[in-house]
Amino acid sequence: MVKMLLLGMYITELGEKSQFRMINTALYEEPVVLAMPKGSEDLLPIINRAIKEVNRQGQLEKIQQKWFGISTPLIQAEPEKGYIRGVLIAGAILLATISFVSLNNISLKRMVRLRTRELENSRNELQLIFDSIPDYIAILDEKQNVINANKGILQYAGLNIEQCIGKPVYTLFEKMQQDEVQKALQEALQQDGRQCKFKSGKDVYEMQTHHMKVPDIGILLTLRNITLDEVNRKQLLQSSKMLAVGQLAAGMAHQIRNPLSIIRMHTYMLRENISMDDSGKRSLAYIDESAQKANKIIDNVMNFWHISGNQLEKIHLYTIFQSILQLHENALKKKKIQTEFQCRSDLYFICNPETLKHILVNLVSNAIDAMDFDGHLILSGESQDAEIIISCQDNGCGIPDECREYLFNPFFTTKDPGKGTGLGLFIVYSEVEKLSGEIKVDSKVGCGTKFTIYLPKGEE
Repeated sequence: MVKMLLLGMYITELGEKSQFRMINTALYEEPVVLAMPKGSEDLLPIINRAIKEVNRQGQLEKIQQKWFGISTPLIQAEPEKGYIRGVLIAGAILLATISFVSLNNISLKRMVRLRTRELENSRNELQLIFDSIPDYIAILDEKQNVINANKGILQYAGLNIEQCIGKPVYTLFEKMQQDEVQKALQEALQQDGRQCKFKSGKDVYEMQTHHMKVPDIGILLTLRNITLDEVNRKQLLQSSKMLAVGQLAAGMAHQIRNPLSIIRMHTYMLRENISMDDSGKRSLAYIDESAQKANKIIDNVMNFWHISGNQLEKIHLYTIFQSILQLHENALKKKKIQTEFQCRSDLYFICNPETLKHILVNLVSNAIDAMDFDGHLILSGESQDAEIIISCQDNGCGIPDECREYLFNPFFTTKDPGKGTGLGLFIVYSEVEKLSGEIKVDSKVGCGTKFTIYLPKGEE
């Protein structure tokens, strides 16, 4: 066997190894175990450490190759153990990787669910705020089709959101005058934030548009009913005018009463002149009468413009009627309108005098406008149980049936353009409601109109 090994070494040195093949068993095919005497136990860990180091550095393979000329290991490790160990390590790594990925996926899914829930809550909150806005709001795409709309405009249109999405914006405004809506929308689209007003029926609206810099969202459209704002603005303007007229009337009253006092004083002095004949005395009487009449007109104007706020007073209705007609004296004379009172001279009740005056001034003014020459105007008042019933009746042109529904609406008027604001009867209706009263109208075209007001008597 030794000879064969030596022969193999020489063959290797001669470079003829490829021409020969070893057919016998190599030396020391089986593992070798070294035994130590019991008295040398201290050497045992040293020997084991040395053997482990020799195996780690591959010293046996190097000796085999150098001295015996063969590359086959003298001792072959059991491949099954290394293979199993590798498989176990790889499986452990794979299992750890799978566990890590699974845990990471579970964490990501939990975070996704959490963020999704937060986004859903945020979207619901924004939608709730969107729906609670009193203005009409719609979100449109670039083709002016509806993407979203708030609750206010959906309730007005009588539709739900599913019926509107993808439809033209005019679907939301079918109850309005389409030509006015289209005109306002085209004007509003020309400039962001431009306020475009239009009228539809009895209401006044204000439209605005804003182009959004958000993908798939083109236009934010807002629509607001400004009818009451317009009414309040015009009422404030009217109140300002009335206040200015009142101040002017006070100044004029002071300036006019001074010369009237001088005129009356001198007529008194002239009347005391014994030498004056009857013709002169009659002239002085006419002067006194005219001066006294002018003074009464000034008193009436001053009483009408007197500011009393919400104070309630005991009112003599007959006197109120007289003062109202004196304010319209010129118009009544110009049209030769006859007036008639149907009211007891001792009728009193508790009310706000300025409010009642504004009501009657508007009713009498409308009655005069409705009558031609030689008309007949009747003001009446009576007490019935706990109510005071006041009426204003004329024999003018009357009110068509189709107009009665809108009679007390703001800005509604049957007068020619420029001759009426459409606020007179609206103010009358509002003031009657403030007095906790009720107003009714009875009219026939060509025969005339009668407004009847029912007011509580009030308590002193």
